[in-house]
Amino acid sequence: MKHNLLTIPLVLVVAAAACTKNSESPSSTTTTTIATTTSTAATTTTTTTAQTTFTLSGQVTDAKTKDIVKFADIEVISGVNAGRRFQGDGNGNYTAVLTAGSFVMRAWALGYETNDVSVTLVNANLRVDVTLTPVPLTTTTTTTVAALSANFTYSPNPCTITGLGAVVDCTVDASPSTGNIGNYEWKYKGKTVSGSASKISLALACSDLGSQKDDTVFVTLTVADITIIATATTTKGVVIVKNGACGF
Repeated sequence: MKHNLLTIPLVLVVAAAACTKNSESPSSTTTTTIATTTSTAATTTTTTTAQTTFTLSGQVTDAKTKDIVKFADIEVISGVNAGRRFQGDGNGNYTAVLTAGSFVMRAWALGYETNDVSVTLVNANLRVDVTLTPVPLTTTTTTTVAALSANFTYSPNPCTITGLGAVVDCTVDASPSTGNIGNYEWKYKGKTVSGSASKISLALACSDLGSQKDDTVFVTLTVADITIIATATTTKGVVIVKNGACGF
């Protein structure tokens, strides 16, 4: 009997609890929301800019003696930096900060010829030494003089003198000669006609001719070069026709 009394209360308690649970009716729906947080990391972009200027330097020296050339002038004449000018110092050294790229610079100094130098300045500072050639103290020029030419023509051919009063229709013309011509000299019938380099024509008149109607006058032309002290000579027979002139 003792064991039965202990068991009953336990059953009752369990039954009562079950009864209470079954009698409850759900009156509402509970929704649970889980918040999600997204974290975005910031992105940093680093831009590297290439260097655009570099230092150009060097020394200017004499091409023959290797001595320094003081205070030489330098100018960029083409390409990037065109128009930039700078100067060497008392020790022949020069320096300039220039834009990267290719260009031509010209160096000169008093008593020296100019020197054009091509430069490519990229990625680093650069040293370019420049040499200048001295201007010769004396200049020798050799001039080759072509062979002298003593030649002449006459027109018309045959040479004709027409009309009363000895009208001159006959002209003898010397062909120009190379060289430094100082004189054209004509000789004919024992006469001499001499003139400057500009007088290269000879006019024949009745008084210059013989007594026959048709005549041949032998004319000698001498050309003189006053630089090389030389002469050239030629002689030709000029055929003359007197057409109603000179007494015919």
